[in-house]
Amino acid sequence: MLKILQGTAFARLAPWGLALAITLGAVFRLIWGEDIEFKGDEAYTLHFAASGAQGEEPFPWLGMRSSAGFKNPGMSVWAFMIFGYCFEITDAPTLARCVQICSILALIAYIPFIRRLVKEDEREGWYWGVALMALNPLAVILHRKIWPPSLFPLITLAFLLGWLKRGNPWGAFLLGLIAALIGQFQMAGFIMAAAFFFWAILFDRQSVRWVPLIAGALLGTLPMLPWIYEMVFIRDFETPNRAASLSYLFEGMFWLRWIIQPFGLETVYPSLKADFFDFLRYPILFGVPSYLVAIVHLLLIGTVIALAIRGMARLWQTRSQWFDQFTGRSSPTGFTLSAAFWGCGLLFSATLRPFRYHYGLVSMPLSFVWAARSTLTLAKHGRALLLFVCVGNGLLSAWFLDYIHQNQRKIQGDYGLPYQAQLVHPQELPTYAGKPVLADRRVSRTGPP
Repeated sequence: MLKILQGTAFARLAPWGLALAITLGAVFRLIWGEDIEFKGDEAYTLHFAASGAQGEEPFPWLGMRSSAGFKNPGMSVWAFMIFGYCFEITDAPTLARCVQICSILALIAYIPFIRRLVKEDEREGWYWGVALMALNPLAVILHRKIWPPSLFPLITLAFLLGWLKRGNPWGAFLLGLIAALIGQFQMAGFIMAAAFFFWAILFDRQSVRWVPLIAGALLGTLPMLPWIYEMVFIRDFETPNRAASLSYLFEGMFWLRWIIQPFGLETVYPSLKADFFDFLRYPILFGVPSYLVAIVHLLLIGTVIALAIRGMARLWQTRSQWFDQFTGRSSPTGFTLSAAFWGCGLLFSATLRPFRYHYGLVSMPLSFVWAARSTLTLAKHGRALLLFVCVGNGLLSAWFLDYIHQNQRKIQGDYGLPYQAQLVHPQELPTYAGKPVLADRRVSRTGPP
């Protein structure tokens, strides 16, 4: 096995391995489409994607209210209405399928992106990162959802395209445009855009064509004008779900999740909560719990701990290079990862709000690329270890999807009652304007349900 992962043998087989990872990732995103999450947020979005796109609703200038207490920009719902204009959206799985296909297209598009924009000696870490994102259970779970953050894969790809070509006028224009738009899908996008902007100002100002970047940003701000008006003049705020607290400044949850999520850890727990311990018994083989889920989790935890120990030792050995490592100026990939790891982490912490597990969607695949590069650097047999992590992630994703498919009941965590089970029990369907969104598996076409 180790010989296969070395030299010309690896170069010959690597493209097939990446293609297999993306293919499995596509299957994970598309399989059992009626097992998706479907709660209040999804019902709101589905209603406007179907009825709103057909002109049966007043145009929603703003999105739904966020956990921070104010309404989201309109782009968070307009993007789904575009699907409604282009396709006949009749039920939740159809709309979710649009999101899933967008994430698959992003996985595929990263291949030419890496070949054209990433230096040859840095490409391997990116390829491994894409493979991990394709198979990772968190990415699979979130890329199947009718949710604004689930649209990030293609948007983040466009952002990174502009970022890596920021010295080119059109690249800088694209960067400014997407930087202004990305937060209009979900607020975490504003944090990422600001982090990269400040990182460039602090450590690499001369690399940016600022005039086209500002022009792109001004254009991207236009769809946000109704939201700006709402924030400045209407101020229709509600009490946020959680108050600001200085404790979040020192919690470090961004960095913890950045480190462990690419290895398949913590990613299933928020969806299952108390049922996570039931999931650890799976898969059930011949009526007997195998506990393979628990075994894979333990092996992945051991991998992270071993790499963390090696990483701390390496960090101490290279302490004279800490500033260069902090800025990442030694390479384009290093600079990009530092902007995400330190820039986003510091800004998220400075908001004094909790860093929720799904906020990491905006920075994918960068956290996976970081994990892959770290593993290749720290582990003696880094490729073999990454292959194991990919296999472990794929197994957890497959077992999680199978667990949901077999357990058509209310899941204790964020997942709730799968959509397919709600069809069997219509009284469980979420509501919009006080009535269920769906009837007879189709969206009501007579205005608000």
